[in-house]
Amino acid sequence: MKKFLSILLALAVGFTFTFGSAMSAFAGNSAKYTENEQKALLANAYNSALAEAAAYNYNFDNTLYTGTTADNDLTMIKISDTAVKVGIAAAYDAVLAKITGTGTSIDDIIAGVNAGDYDAELNNASTSTDFVVVKKALLEAAKAGGDQEDKVMEAAFADFKTYLAGIIDSVDIKDYTSTVQEDKYTACDGELYDTAAKAAAADIAYAKAVVSHAKFKDAELTAAGKTTPKADADWTVASYDALYDAIIGDNLVIKAAENKDDAIHANYVTSLTYKLVAKDRTAGSSRTYATTKSEAADDANDAVTRASAKAALLAAITTYENANTLKANAKAQLDAYNEAMTYIIENDAIASIPTSFTLTTVTKDGVNGINYTRLTDAANAVKADVPVKKAYNEARGLNWDEKAAEKSLKAQLLAIYKVTDNTVTVAETFDTAGVVSSDLTAGMKASYKVDYSEIEAEDDGACHGKVYTLKDYDGTRIDCYYEKEWAEVKAVIDTYNAAVDAAKVETDITGTEGVKAVRNAALAKIATAADVYGDVSDATSTYSALKAYAGLAYKNAKNADATIQKIYVTFGDVTSEITADNGTNLNAESVYLWAIDKGARNAKDAAALYADACKVIDGYKTLATLKTEAAAVVSQIAALPANPTLADKAAVVAAYDAYDALTADAKNYVTNYTTLVAAIRTVEKLEAYDVKAKINALPVEGKVTFADKEAVDAAKKAYEDYDETTAYAVLTGKTLTAAGYDFTTALSNAKTDAGKAINSAYQALNNKYVADKLTAEDAAAVKELQDLIATYIATYNTTPGVAIENGTAKIAAVVAALAPEFGDADAKAYVQDLSIAVRTAKVGKKV
Repeated sequence: MKKFLSILLALAVGFTFTFGSAMSAFAGNSAKYTENEQKALLANAYNSALAEAAAYNYNFDNTLYTGTTADNDLTMIKISDTAVKVGIAAAYDAVLAKITGTGTSIDDIIAGVNAGDYDAELNNASTSTDFVVVKKALLEAAKAGGDQEDKVMEAAFADFKTYLAGIIDSVDIKDYTSTVQEDKYTACDGELYDTAAKAAAADIAYAKAVVSHAKFKDAELTAAGKTTPKADADWTVASYDALYDAIIGDNLVIKAAENKDDAIHANYVTSLTYKLVAKDRTAGSSRTYATTKSEAADDANDAVTRASAKAALLAAITTYENANTLKANAKAQLDAYNEAMTYIIENDAIASIPTSFTLTTVTKDGVNGINYTRLTDAANAVKADVPVKKAYNEARGLNWDEKAAEKSLKAQLLAIYKVTDNTVTVAETFDTAGVVSSDLTAGMKASYKVDYSEIEAEDDGACHGKVYTLKDYDGTRIDCYYEKEWAEVKAVIDTYNAAVDAAKVETDITGTEGVKAVRNAALAKIATAADVYGDVSDATSTYSALKAYAGLAYKNAKNADATIQKIYVTFGDVTSEITADNGTNLNAESVYLWAIDKGARNAKDAAALYADACKVIDGYKTLATLKTEAAAVVSQIAALPANPTLADKAAVVAAYDAYDALTADAKNYVTNYTTLVAAIRTVEKLEAYDVKAKINALPVEGKVTFADKEAVDAAKKAYEDYDETTAYAVLTGKTLTAAGYDFTTALSNAKTDAGKAINSAYQALNNKYVADKLTAEDAAAVKELQDLIATYIATYNTTPGVAIENGTAKIAAVVAALAPEFGDADAKAYVQDLSIAVRTAKVGKKV
C-alpha cells in the first residue's frame, strides 16, 4: 500500500499538501537539514509512529441517543491499528513526495520543526523536538479528522461492512407469515412477493447485497452520480454514514429500536435493536408485512366487524317487521335483501362492508326502491351455471381452475348483490374468463421460444460497434449487447426456453407473472450496449491522456526519423493517423470500443487499461510498414486467376477485404488495384447470371406450394449473398439491381399451402371421428398428418392450429385403441410416439 501510494503521489500534478492543525505550509524556518537528513528524520519518526499506532473508536452516526455520550455512543465502530498504519504510511508518502527533489524543506510542511542542527537531532533521536513533532504529525494525520482519514477509513471499510452484515443478521424475521396474498407485496428490490415471509427475506437479501457491493469513495464514479444503492451492482459511498443511512432508517430497509432503562435515568437508551421496516414499496401503499400477531389481530377485528354488521342488519330487519305488516311478495323482497346484505358482509373486503342499515320502504317491487328478488334470482342462476360450464368445458378437454372459479364466482356475486339501480343489466351466466384454459401444444410452445443460435455480432445503427441484437419470438427487437453481456443474455434465454417447455397453459407464459415477465425482468438487469458504452465513454480524462500520449509517440517518432510525416495507430478496426503532437486525430469511439472489448465496463475500468492502451499506441506503424503490408496485398491480387470463375469468388473477395483493410495511404501502393477490380467485375457478372437463373426457375409467386419452399429459400439466399457482397460496391454499377421476384409473397404462399394440406388431412380424419367411423386402417393417415404437423412446427416455429393439434391427438388415441393387437398399454405407447414426433420438432424463432 505504501509503495502504491508513493507512486500515485509522485505522479500527481499540481499536488497541494496540508495537514490540518498539526501541519501547515511554510512554517517560516530556514532549512539547515540536507534532503537526505530530512528523509532520515522522517523515516525515524515514521517507524516510531507505526509502533505507536493504536486503534480508536469512530462514530459513524452523529446521533447521540438519550443518556449516551461520545464515549459510549451506540453507533460506534473500532478502527483497527492496522488501518491507522495505512493512514500513517499515506502521511509519510505525502511528506516524502514534497521534500524529494523539490527544494521544499520539511519545516515548510510540518509546523514546529526547527530544521536546525541535524547532528544534535541524531544524538537525541528519540527525544529531540523535531522527531517528536514529525511523529506526532504523522499520528495526527491518521486520526479522525486528519488529512489521511479517508485512507484509514478505506482500509477499515471491510471491517465496517462486516459490522453492518452483523446488524442485518441480527434482524428477526421469523414472525412474518406465509399466508398467500392476492395483492402481493413489493419489496425493496422492486420484485413482487405473495407472502410476507418471502418479502421480508428479500429485504434482508437486498440489504446484504447493498453492503456487499458498496465501495468506499471512488471519486470518478461519485462524480458521475452513480451513488444510488444497488443490490446487483457495485456502487459507491462517500462515508461510513452514507452506507449506514442507505439501509438503516425508518423508511428504508431496517430501523433502529431504542431499548431504555428508566430506572437508571429517564428514557436512558441502553442499546439498539434492529428491526425490519417491513413496508410494502408500492407507490402510495401504507400497509406493512403481515406478522403472526398482526394477522391474528386482523382476523379477530374482521370477525368482530362482520358480526357487528350482521347484528345491525338483523336489528334493522326485525325493527321494520315489527312495525309493519308485510304481504308475501314484500316479505320475499325483504328476504332477498337479507340474502344480498349477508353475502356482502361475509365476503366483501372488510373496508367495504356496510355497518349500518336503514329500511325505509319494503314493497313487492323492492327494498328501498331496489328489486332484490331480481338480484338473488340472477345470483342463483350464476351459481347454478358453474357446474354446467365446468362439465361443458372439461368434456372438450379444457382445464378448469377451481380456485380461479371460486374467486370469479365471488366477484360476480358481489357485483350482483351490490347493484343499486334497477336499470342495470344483471348477468345470469357464469363468466369463465381466467377459469378455463387450454393446454399448450407443441406448436404454441414453439412460437414462444427464442432462438439465438444464428445471431452474430454486427454493426447496429442504435449501438456503437459490433453487437449482438436480440429479438423476441415475434421478431420484436429487445436490445443489443456486447460479448460479455451476451453470455448472460443467452443464459436468461436458455432458462426462459426451458420454462416455456415446462409451461402448461398460455398464461404461464404471457401472464403478468408468466415466464416472459420473468425473462424481461432478468434482461432488464443486464447492461445493454448503450449502457456500457455510455459508462465507459465517461472516461474523458483517460482519453485525453491517451491523445497526449499519441502526440508524444508521434513526436518521438519524428525525432528519430525526420522523414516521418504521420504515424498510424490502430484501436480495434479503426486506424488513426497521428500528424500532430497533440494526438487530436485519435478516434475516440475506437478507443472506447477497444476498452469494452478488453472488459472495461465503466470509467474506472477504462482508466485501469491506460498502460495497455499506451502499448497499442507504442505499436504504431509508419508508412514504410504500410508499404510492406500493401506489397502483401499486391501479391495476393497477383495470385488470382487471370480469368476467374464463380468458384474463385472467395479468393477474389478475400483479396478485396485485404485491400479494404489497408489505410488510405497504404492503398496508394497497391499498384495492381485495377487487376482486382477486373476480377471483381468478372465474378460479379457470373454470380448475377447464376442468381437470375435460380430465380427464373421458380414458379410465379402466386403458384408457389410448400414443395417449392426449399428452392425459393435457396434462390433468396443466393440473391442476398450476391446483394450483400461488399466487394461489388467498388463497381460503377451491378449487373443485377433487383431480384425481380417477391420472395416474401412466395414464402407466404408456401406456408399457406402447408397449412391447407394439414387442414385438409385433419378435416378428412375429423369427419370420420365425429361420425364415429374411424378404423385401425386410418393409422397411416394419422401418422402422415402428425408428420405434416411436426414439419410445419419445425419450419415455421408456430402451430398450424391449436384445435388441429389437440384434435389430431384425440383421433390418434382412438385409432390406436382400435388396432386389434393393441392393449391399453400399447395404445398409450402409440399415442406417446405420435406425440413425441411433434414435441421433438425443432422449435425456436430465427431472429
